[in-house]
Amino acid sequence: MNRSSTTVNGSERQAKFVQDRINQVEKYFGFLCQTFGSITRKNARLRDKSDILTTHVLSYADNESINHSTRKCLVEFAGNYGTVQDYRQAQVERLEAKVVKPLSNYGNVFKKLKADLKRAIASRKKEMKQQKSLQTAKEKNTGNPNLIAENALQHASEDASRSSKELEDSMNRFEKNKITDLKKVLSDYVKIEMSFHSKALEYLTKCSQNLEAIDEDEDLTEFKNSLREFRGVPSILPRQGEMSNQPGVSSNVNQRPGNTLTSTAREQTLTSSGMYSTDGIDDDDDDDDLSDDDDDGYEYRR
Repeated sequence: MNRSSTTVNGSERQAKFVQDRINQVEKYFGFLCQTFGSITRKNARLRDKSDILTTHVLSYADNESINHSTRKCLVEFAGNYGTVQDYRQAQVERLEAKVVKPLSNYGNVFKKLKADLKRAIASRKKEMKQQKSLQTAKEKNTGNPNLIAENALQHASEDASRSSKELEDSMNRFEKNKITDLKKVLSDYVKIEMSFHSKALEYLTKCSQNLEAIDEDEDLTEFKNSLREFRGVPSILPRQGEMSNQPGVSSNVNQRPGNTLTSTAREQTLTSSGMYSTDGIDDDDDDDDLSDDDDDGYEYRR
C-alpha cells in the first residue's frame, strides 16, 4: 500500500525531530563524559601528590633524632594520611568503572542511532523519487510503465514504512536506557564521593589528633639538652630514651597494604585503558596540575 503525502511529510518531520534529539543528547553526554574524565584524572594526580607528601613526612620523621614526640606523631600522621590516599585510589578506580566508562560507551550508541536515521531518510527519499516517477508515467499516459512504477513505489513505501518503524523503536529504547543510565551514573558518582569523603574525614580526624599530640615543651626540652651537650655543658634536664620505629609503618608509601600501584603505574592505568584521550591536557608535575582548567582532549571512544 502506498503511503499518503501526509504520512510521507510526517516521516520527514519525525526524522528531523530524531536528528535534533540525538545531537542534543550526544552534545551534553559528551560534556559530562569530558568533565567526569577530568575529575578522575585530577583526583589521580592529587593522590600522587599526597603520596609524595606522605613520603616526605616519613623521611623527616625517620631522620628526626632529637624531638621524639614529633617523630612519633609524624609517623602516625603519615600512616593515617596514607590511608586516605588508599581510599582516594579506590575512588579513582570506581569513578573510572562506574561513571566514565558507561558514558564513553554511549559513543557507539549514538553511532548506531545515526545509522538508523540515515537509513530511514534514504528510504523516504527513495519513496519520494518513485512517486515522481509514477506521476511522470501517468502524465505520459502509457500502459505498462504505470504498472511498473506503481510496483516500484509500493516496494519503496513498504521499505520506508519499515525503516520509520525501526527508527521509532530504536529511539524509544534509547530514551528509556538514556534516562536509566543517566540516573545511575549520577547516583553512583554521588555515592562514590560520599563514601570517600566519609572515610577521608575519619582518617583526617586521626591526622589532626596525631598533630595535636605533639608535645612542644618536651621536644623543646630535648633540644635544649642536646644543645647543652654540644657546648660541653652537662645536661641538667631529664632526657627521653631513644624511640624505635613504630611497628607496622613502612617508610615506602607505595608498599602500603592496598596500595599496590606506583604513581606512574596508576596514571597509566587511567590513560592506557583507551576510554579517553589526554591529548591537549597538561599532565606534567607542575603545581597547576590541580587547577580547574578545561580538558578539551576528552572524547568518546569511537
